[in-house]
Amino acid sequence: MEIICDWRQQAERIHLERMWKDEIVEIKFKDQLFQRFCQLLDKLRQQNDNVYRLLSVKEQWGLWLKSMDYVTQNRRNLRLYLEKLGFIPEDVPADGHSFFHALSKQINGELTADEIKNQVIEHMINQSDTYRTITEEERHQATCEALKINLIIYRTDSRSPHIYEREDAIHT
Repeated sequence: MEIICDWRQQAERIHLERMWKDEIVEIKFKDQLFQRFCQLLDKLRQQNDNVYRLLSVKEQWGLWLKSMDYVTQNRRNLRLYLEKLGFIPEDVPADGHSFFHALSKQINGELTADEIKNQVIEHMINQSDTYRTITEEERHQATCEALKINLIIYRTDSRSPHIYEREDAIHT
């Protein structure tokens, strides 16, 4: 009986942590957005009280919110899916180098994001015949080659993982 109680407490703790980490933050963010939207509507109403214009703005706001909910749900579903597979999804800075930050975390900080980026760039320069155009796929393959790793990339905009392999890979 104690094992079941411990299991339940652990499950509840995980659920509460997820609520505080994800859901509460999202609710606060949406509340701030809604307050700013209301301020915008007030300004528009003061400038030109055009009913059709205000309705159009409200409709665009609703469509945008719906698309954001879709993105949020996709991220949440991907996180749950990865957790089921035994992976530990981690948030990384969205500074344009998130790919390199994610790699750094996955290799337990053996290399920093900047070191990874520099190695990949150096590899692409040295192998410029192979990488004539710089597509996302080529960047991922160059990363495999430069770091001697296999990559399995899960994305919210794709149902299946993207796999990039190297024959003599050290890590996956």
